[in-house]
Amino acid sequence: MTVDSNQLTVNSQPLTVNRQSSTDNHLTPSNFYQLGAKISFQVNGQQFEINAPGRHNMENAMAAIAVASAIGVDLATCSKALQQYEGIYRRHQVFGTKNGVTLVDD
Repeated sequence: MTVDSNQLTVNSQPLTVNRQSSTDNHLTPSNFYQLGAKISFQVNGQQFEINAPGRHNMENAMAAIAVASAIGVDLATCSKALQQYEGIYRRHQVFGTKNGVTLVDD
């Protein structure tokens, strides 16, 4: 695997990730859904759930999934690993809910 300023390649082939459905064999996310601060989506049929809000976090996860897949990690293992992701301190940290209002440090 090599990285230059423009592109990530594996065995001299560019590594690609689609942002929406396609009919080719690339990694393709689908069925994005957000409930509160948790997102779920599928990649080529494998279910993913992450404790982080926003479509942009799915896109970040897709980059990690693409690299992991390129080095031989299967999608089920990627899914299990990303379920454990807790974010970083003071990013989307939920302080609590009172009277129907949730306080989140972003």
